[in-house]
Amino acid sequence: MSVKSTAVWVSLAILTSPIAAQAQSADKVIERYVSAIGGKNALEKIVSTEISGRVCSADGRSGVFTQRTKRPQLFSVSLSWGESRWSTGFNGRAAWQDGSIDGAQTLYGESASRVRAEASYANTHFLLPDRVSEVYLVGQEQVRGHSVIVVIAVAPDGVRRTLSFDADSYLLVKDALQTEAGVEERFFDDYRRVDQVLEPHRIEWHRNGDTFQIVVERITHNLPLDAGMFAVPLRAAEPPVDLDAVLSAAARAEQRTQPVPASYTYTSTSTFIRFDEQGRAKQEEGMSFEVFSVGGRMVSRLIKKYRGQPLSEAERRREDDRVNQLVREYQRQRPSQEAVRRAQQPGSGFVIVRSLLGAPDSLFAYLRMSEFSGVRRERLRGRVAIVVEFQPKPRVDPSNDFERQVSKIAGTLWIDEASQSVVRIESYFTDDDNRNVEGSTLRMERTLVNDEVWLPSRLEMNLRRSWAFGKFSNWIDTVDYTGHKKFSVDSGFTITLPDAGR
Repeated sequence: MSVKSTAVWVSLAILTSPIAAQAQSADKVIERYVSAIGGKNALEKIVSTEISGRVCSADGRSGVFTQRTKRPQLFSVSLSWGESRWSTGFNGRAAWQDGSIDGAQTLYGESASRVRAEASYANTHFLLPDRVSEVYLVGQEQVRGHSVIVVIAVAPDGVRRTLSFDADSYLLVKDALQTEAGVEERFFDDYRRVDQVLEPHRIEWHRNGDTFQIVVERITHNLPLDAGMFAVPLRAAEPPVDLDAVLSAAARAEQRTQPVPASYTYTSTSTFIRFDEQGRAKQEEGMSFEVFSVGGRMVSRLIKKYRGQPLSEAERRREDDRVNQLVREYQRQRPSQEAVRRAQQPGSGFVIVRSLLGAPDSLFAYLRMSEFSGVRRERLRGRVAIVVEFQPKPRVDPSNDFERQVSKIAGTLWIDEASQSVVRIESYFTDDDNRNVEGSTLRMERTLVNDEVWLPSRLEMNLRRSWAFGKFSNWIDTVDYTGHKKFSVDSGFTITLPDAGR
C-alpha cells in the first residue's frame, strides 16, 4: 500500500468508526491484548520460541512450516510446499530471504525493514516501549464476521502494519502489511495455552498471490536456539573471500578515488514524509540543489525551491552571486586539509551515510569500530558484489562523533568486487544516539558513472526522533542524486558547470 493510499484508508476508517476510535486508546488495546494472551510477566519470561507444523497450499501441495525467534530480535520463518520452498529471517545484522527460484539474497530497503520489524514484534508480541514503536487507533470493522478493533503499528523506520484485535477477547485476529507484491495478510485462530501464554494454532497466510493453511503442531518456549539458525543461508564462495583483504582494499579505494568525484556535479532533490498524530502520512517535495566541489569543499546551488517551485530570474541571480561569493571566500581562505575534512562532516543524525558518500576516512572508522562477519558474494545490478555484515565492536572508545555513531549501528555493506568500492549500505541503530531512537535506519546507494567512479544515487533516512517532554516523531527523508556530469575548475577557481537546464 502506498503512503497516499494508506493515509486515505486510515482516514476513512476513522470517519466510519468514530465511537470505537474515541472509546479507548491504541496503547490500551495493546495492553488488553498482552493481558489476554497471558500478561507482561509471562511474556517477558520467554527468551526463545520454536513453532512447527504442517502447511498446505491452495493447489493442494503440502509441506512443513517452521518459525523461530530469539531475543532481542533474531527471527526466521520457513515454508515448504511440494517442490517449492521459501524462508526469510534476520540475524541481528542482515535481513535475508531464500527461495527455490532466486536462492539466498540479502534484503535492502523496505524489504529489509519489514523483516526487522517482524523480528522485533515476533519476539515481543508488540510489548515495546513508546519510544520504539508508535501505535494509532483506527476504529472498528468486521473481519470474517467478527467485530475487531483496528490499530496501526509504526516501527522506528516507518514500517506500518495493520493489526485487528477481536473486540471481545482482544486476541489478534489479523495482521496485514503492504509489500512490493501487494497486501500480505495473516489470519490467526485456535488459540491454545502453551506454558502460560496463549498461542494461535491455525494460521492462514496470504502472500505473493498464494494462500497457505498452516496447522501448528508444536510450540516450544525457551529452547537454547543457536544463533547460526538465523544466519543467511550460504554456499561456499568460489574463489574464497579474504575478508580482511576485501575491507582493506575498499578503504584504500575510497582514498584513491577521492579526487575523481570532485570533478563531477549532480542534482540533489529531497522528499519528506511526515506522520501526524493519527498516523497519517504526508509526502512533500523539498528543494533541489546543484552540487559540486571546489578544492574538496562541497558547494550547493539552489535550483528549485520548496515543493519544487522554480526560482524567479531575480532569485536565480542572487543565488549565483551567493555561490560565486562562496567560491571567492574559499579561494582567499585556502583551508588546510584538516579544515576541509571537518567541513565535509555534516551535522548529527546525518553523518553516517553521507560520510560514506564522500569522506576519505569514513570506512576506516568502520574498520576500527565494527566487527565484520557473514562475507559472501551476490549479484547486484548485473555485477558481483562482496556482501559483508557488521555490528558494533565492544569495548572500543570512539575518538569523534562519527565513530560514536558507527559504534551504535549494525547492518550490511555491499562492495563492488571489480572496483573495490562500497556501493550500498543498509544500517540501523542498535541503540539511541542523540535524538535518533534505536531501530531508525540509514541507507544509501551509489551508481557507476562513466565507468570510472561510483557517485551517490540515493540516500534514505528513516528516523524516529526524540524531543522535549517525552515526545517522539517519525519521518522519512529521501535524497535522490541525478544528472551526474563532469565540470572543471581552473586554478583561479573560475567554475565551468554543465548547463543546469535553465
